Amino acid sequence: FGAVLAVTVVIAAIDRVLHHVILMDAYKQTLHLWRSAAEMKNLFGLILAGYPVFALFFVWVFAKGYEKNKPGLGQGLRFGILAGLLVNAAYCMMSYAVMPLPVVIPLVWFLGGMLECVAGGIVAGWIYRPSGSLPALVAGQGR
Repeated sequence: FGAVLAVTVVIAAIDRVLHHVILMDAYKQTLHLWRSAAEMKNLFGLILAGYPVFALFFVWVFAKGYEKNKPGLGQGLRFGILAGLLVNAAYCMMSYAVMPLPVVIPLVWFLGGMLECVAGGIVAGWIYRPSGSLPALVAGQGR
């Protein structure tokens, strides 16, 4: 549970910076493509629910491939890179192909999505431990 919560927080924080700081000007220039502010406000609960849903499946898939005899951080980094490519590469290319977006939007979506997945993977690798084992930090083994 701790890894899911931590990944949720990390991804939501990065997402906030990406969309409300880095991309805000690009979004303002393409207002015709997006829902109105009122519609987005009414649907904001779906966005908030999406973070823990993503984190739950992200950590679950990470846990399924976790190798007990290898360092968790390295596994998290590897998983984050691969998950980021899987989730973001094709989506951003196809979004650019079908929507009249300035290239900066899908480019930042891709880079930001990669950052979210890599950071999430590192956090998952740092926190997650298979059932029945103590985290290495608590057990005094360090990382």
